[in-house]
Amino acid sequence: MTAPASRFTAATAALVVTLLLLVPTVSVPAQAAPFAPSAVTLPILA
Repeated sequence: MTAPASRFTAATAALVVTLLLLVPTVSVPAQAAPFAPSAVTLPILA
């Protein structure tokens, strides 16, 4: 049972990290494109 649990945990962690990396990359420039300082600072704060 340990192996499937660790694989599930690893897959979940990879998915969360991927989403955290993709969401700022996709949404922040789209929403804050007219505001250059916001586009730079929001990913840093997030």
